[in-house]
Amino acid sequence: MNTIDQNSAMISLDRALVPAPLLIDGRTEQDWLCFLSEFASLINFYDNDNSINGNWAPFLLKDSVFLLAAISKTRFLKFYDLYRDTCLKLKQLLDRQLTGLITDIRTISVSFNLLLDQLTSIFMQIKRWIYYMQKSGDDYELKRYVIDQTKNNFSKYFWAITSLRQNLFLSSVIGGIEPVDPTQFELFDYYEELIWKQNKDKSPYWQILDLQHPISKNSAMDIFNALTKAGDSLFSFFKTIIRHSTAEFEKVKVKKSKYPDTTLLRTFVNLLQVHQDQLNEISHKHLQFYYKDILKQAGLPAVPDNVFICATLAKPGATFNLPSGTLFNAGSDAQKNPILFVAPADVSLNPGIITEVCTLTCLPGSNNLSSLYLQNIPTPGALQKDSDGKILAWDTFGGSVAPPAIPAKTGIALASPILLLREGVRNITLTLSYTGNMDLWMMQNASYYVSTQKVWLPVTATFQKDITVLTSPVTIGISLEATDAPIEPFLVNPDGLQTIWPMLKIEFD
Repeated sequence: MNTIDQNSAMISLDRALVPAPLLIDGRTEQDWLCFLSEFASLINFYDNDNSINGNWAPFLLKDSVFLLAAISKTRFLKFYDLYRDTCLKLKQLLDRQLTGLITDIRTISVSFNLLLDQLTSIFMQIKRWIYYMQKSGDDYELKRYVIDQTKNNFSKYFWAITSLRQNLFLSSVIGGIEPVDPTQFELFDYYEELIWKQNKDKSPYWQILDLQHPISKNSAMDIFNALTKAGDSLFSFFKTIIRHSTAEFEKVKVKKSKYPDTTLLRTFVNLLQVHQDQLNEISHKHLQFYYKDILKQAGLPAVPDNVFICATLAKPGATFNLPSGTLFNAGSDAQKNPILFVAPADVSLNPGIITEVCTLTCLPGSNNLSSLYLQNIPTPGALQKDSDGKILAWDTFGGSVAPPAIPAKTGIALASPILLLREGVRNITLTLSYTGNMDLWMMQNASYYVSTQKVWLPVTATFQKDITVLTSPVTIGISLEATDAPIEPFLVNPDGLQTIWPMLKIEFD
C-alpha cells in the first residue's frame, strides 16, 4: 500500500479536480505522421495489366521525419512475441523427438519454416528502412548507426541464414524445409548493395552460425540453437532501432525540410492540433459549468497577507540532507510544555537566493478610480530588521501610503489566429459583453495596440453602445489601411507573453 501524506493527498486532489489535457485526444504529431505513412501504403498504383505496381508510401517516407515517425511506432512486441512463441513450440517438439514421443517430422519442419520466415521478415523490414534512409540526403545519428551495424555485423547473418535454408532444402537433415525465394535477392541490388553485399560470401555460413560442416553433421537441435542465437541478436538490434527513433525524431523534426509536399502535409497536421486542443478543453469547460452554474461557486477575492521565508545552509553552494525524525522547537504551550514538530521523511535542501522582487500597491485616485504602483525591492536577498530586531516584511499587496514607485498600467491582451492580417485594408470588430454597469469612459480613454513582428502598433478604436440599456454590449471597431504594418505574431514579445498567435492589447489609463 502506498504511503499517504499531505503532499500525496494534495496531488491526488488536484488530479481529481483538474482533468488531464489529453483526456479525449492524446495523439501527437508523431502518431499523425505514422498514420499518414501507413495510410499512404494503402493507396496503390496499377500498371497496364491492372496489377499493383507500388503505392504512395515512398512519397512520404523519403522525408526523414515521416520515416522516423513510422519506425518509432513499429510494434516490436508483435514481432517478438511471434518469434518467442515459435521458438518455444519448436523447442518442445525437438525435446519430444529426442525422447521418442514424436515421430512425425512434418510438424517440426513447419515450425522451422515459420522461424526462418520470421527472421527473414525482420531483415526485410530493416532493409526497407535503410532503403529510405539512403534515398534521403539527411545525415543523423540513427542513420549512421543502422547502416554501420548492418554493414559490419548483421548483413552476414542474413546471407548465412539464407544459405543455411537452401542447404537444409537440398539435404535430408530436416525434411520439408522450403527453398529460398530467389526474388528476394533482387531487392538488394540497388542503393543498399554496398551495405548488404559487402560481407556476402566472405565467410561460410557454418562459421558464422557456429555449425559443423557438412550440414549432415548437425542435429535439428544444433540448427535450432544456431538460429535462436542469431535471432536473439537480430531482435535486440531491431528493438534498439525502434527505441532510439523517438529521440531522433525530436531532433530531426526541428530542422529545415527540403520537401515542400511533406512540409505542407506536416503543416496540416499542426493545424489539426489547434482543434485537438479545443477538443481536450471540453472536460475542463464541463467542470467550469458544474462548479459555476450548478454549484454556484465563485473565486475568493485577493486578501493581503505576509509570508516569511528564511533558510540558510551552513555551506553555501552545497546541498543539505535533513534526515527523517529531525525535531523542531516551536516554543511552549499554555502549560509550559515544549511544542515539537518532527520531519516525517528525508528532505534535501538546496541553497537559493531571491534575485528580484516587486511589490504592487493599489491606492485610490481621482474620479473614484484607483492607481497601481509597481516598486522594485533593491536588495530582496538581504533580511531586513528594525531597531527591535523584528523582521521587516514587504507590502506585497496593499499598503496605505504611496511608495516611491512608478505607476503601473493594467490592460487586456487577446491572442487569436483570426488576427493574422498581413496586408490590404483590414477591419477588426471586438464585442464585449459584461455583467453590471460598465464605464464606457474607461474603454474610450484606453490605448489600443496590435502586434507586429517587433513592436506594438498603436491603432485607433471606435465604439458603439446602446446607452439606453445598461447591460448592452460594447462594439469596438479597429481599421487599418493597406499602408499599415502587417499584424503578425511577435518574434520576441516585448511584454513577455507566450503565444504563437497575433495579439490585440488594450491598455487602460
